[in-house]
Amino acid sequence: MRRLLIPVRTVFGVIRNRRTAIKFPLVLAVSFVLWSGCSKKPTVQEQTSDLQGAFGESNRYVTIALSAIRTNDYPAAVIALESAKAMPGITAEQLESLQHARDVMTADLVDRADKGDVKAQADLEAIERSRSQ
Repeated sequence: MRRLLIPVRTVFGVIRNRRTAIKFPLVLAVSFVLWSGCSKKPTVQEQTSDLQGAFGESNRYVTIALSAIRTNDYPAAVIALESAKAMPGITAEQLESLQHARDVMTADLVDRADKGDVKAQADLEAIERSRSQ
């Protein structure tokens, strides 16, 4: 038995398959919500709050990193976060928080360096030098 396709008129035009006509707006709405939620980049300040929440004052390297972030000394903060990863007893959640904070700071430096910020370029070079040692 052959199914009859009944055209359905929608805002987007005529869709011949009723199932597609029902699913299309739903897929479009879900895609829009996901797309709009993923476009916001986290800030360094948000990551500072996440680090404080994950560690408190329990890790001296994180305390050093937070202090460096407050003074905009991102190379020192990134180096301290790298050292914090090597400390025993770090949970998976804390490790993720460390890596994400490092990535956000590095991305911020790269964005600023791309716009011609000389200090950001020097900071990136300092981070690279510390990683190569």
